[in-house]
Amino acid sequence: ERLYQRSTEILLLAKDALPGSRAGAAFGAAVEIVRARPGGVHVIDVGIAGLLVEIAARVYVSYQKRLLAQNAMDFDDLLFNLHRLWTEHPGILEQYRERFTQVLVDEYQDTNRVQYLLVRMLSEKHRNLCATGDPDQSIYSWRGADLRNILDFHRDYPEAATVRLSEQVIALSPR
Repeated sequence: ERLYQRSTEILLLAKDALPGSRAGAAFGAAVEIVRARPGGVHVIDVGIAGLLVEIAARVYVSYQKRLLAQNAMDFDDLLFNLHRLWTEHPGILEQYRERFTQVLVDEYQDTNRVQYLLVRMLSEKHRNLCATGDPDQSIYSWRGADLRNILDFHRDYPEAATVRLSEQVIALSPR
């Protein structure tokens, strides 16, 4: 089994799908696929106009076939397939809920939609979730991070306490 570097592989497939002068469109298709997947969206569902939809769909299908042929998944596939597994087999989810009664998520502002759903599913029974993060430090929207996850945290977990750190503490190694 292999974990794929999705963006590189998709770009190569996109270039194959659009040789010559259409390389810019291939790059655009690759970018749209890379952006769509962390949100748990199949590329077919993404509202990209005209030719880009066709290109992105072809590249995505080729990419998924290549992964399957090599018994591989990329990082987003791991997340997406875990969500599907837990949704379709609640007994398996329950086993993980019993094993992980306390959940810690660091950099919560950088989670994408599927990560948010997985955390929610896992912590739903015991509601012992500790999330650290700062909405002003969100830097991964290009990779699918959804700032709403941290902004809506108290809506989703009204019983949660907020601890604000009033000053930045930088850990220094001993001299």
